Amino acid sequence: MNKRERTLAAINHIQPDRPPIYVSLTPQIAEVLSAKLCTVYEEPIDAMESARISHGITNQNGC
Repeated sequence: MNKRERTLAAINHIQPDRPPIYVSLTPQIAEVLSAKLCTVYEEPIDAMESARISHGITNQNGC
């Protein structure tokens, strides 16, 4: 399993051969993914900081 397959498997709730170590997302993808996973999306502070998704916190949509 390569790193892309491993990451997609983890996102789709399929157990990968090992956990993905690092995932870098564009702010647009992070925002869409956080909405689908019902987590809070945190805007990047500046262009050099990658987008973050906070785990364990529900978003404004009540997911």
